[in-house]
Amino acid sequence: MDKKNAIAILNSRASIAKPGKYRVKVSNCGDYHKELANGQQVVAIANFAAMTPYQKSKAIEAIKADDLNGALNNNLSLSIRDSDYRPAKGERVDIDVDYVTTKDGEQALLVVGLTPVQAESTSKCDFSALLEEGEEAEATADADPTEITAD
Repeated sequence: MDKKNAIAILNSRASIAKPGKYRVKVSNCGDYHKELANGQQVVAIANFAAMTPYQKSKAIEAIKADDLNGALNNNLSLSIRDSDYRPAKGERVDIDVDYVTTKDGEQALLVVGLTPVQAESTSKCDFSALLEEGEEAEATADADPTEITAD
């Protein structure tokens, strides 16, 4: 990966600077296993094509230090438990972002929830009417424009 490609990836990310609900793209959802105290398990980490101002500043520091992978690792993410919806790479989801107190006692903007986006249903395109009008349409298209009169 070169600097130009890394910056192109960083430029494609959404900037999230305040709490709220945001529709973002899942950039990766990799397996990760961790047993939680309540008996549940973390089974994956979902990464999103979005970053906070803090993450942006950390990415800039990493680029200046020529740590391109470190720069790209600055993005919003969420631990996915075994009972949670697990999104797929490339999928668009709604994330809830809010301030959370970190173990260091600082306030950080983090993803606190994820909702799958319901896909819209579609119908087939119907061009069958053109088959019925086909001969008439061809005759009109081939006609001399001076012979066509307006009603």
